[in-house]
Amino acid sequence: MMRNPKLTADEIDGYLKLVATLPMPGDAAQQLAARLRPWVEADDGKPTYMLNLNRYFAELRPLPGAPEFSATPAEAHGHYHQRLARKWLRNASYPIFNGTPQGEPLMQAQPGQERWDNVWIVRYPSRRKFLELLTWPGYAEAEPYKSMALEHDLIPLAGDTTIPDFRWLAGGFLLAVLAATGWARAARRRRDGG
Repeated sequence: MMRNPKLTADEIDGYLKLVATLPMPGDAAQQLAARLRPWVEADDGKPTYMLNLNRYFAELRPLPGAPEFSATPAEAHGHYHQRLARKWLRNASYPIFNGTPQGEPLMQAQPGQERWDNVWIVRYPSRRKFLELLTWPGYAEAEPYKSMALEHDLIPLAGDTTIPDFRWLAGGFLLAVLAATGWARAARRRRDGG
């Protein structure tokens, strides 16, 4: 698998400077930029996966400067994802899993009230592509819908064992369809005396 070029120190500084200005509550944007730094400095050029563990608020929380939006937290979160969908795809990034809990945890390492309302895993071709998403102007417009709706843990993951890249699966499927179509046409020509 071909690796993407690693991030340079200047690129990292530029991206994180922009991340620190995202419209997030309190100093969350500055904290995000600080936590991103060691992870992006360890860039290996490989694809990365983001585990999003989401906990919805009981109702939308006011956020200074956020757009007026009358919806449930889950609807606001859906609106956030709709605004990002095209950018994800243009960056060859995509959600590979989205799910909601089917009940209480069957096992818990730490007993307590911890609960998640929604879980996503999103694939990014590289850490650079993740930073490009966070610093894209449309992300700053979409972010308030998420911040008003939920709190979440965002955990970067290495793809130790992964489903093959969607493009390879789609290409293989299309190649199989093309081959089957050609075989069917050739068989029909032989049958018709062709």
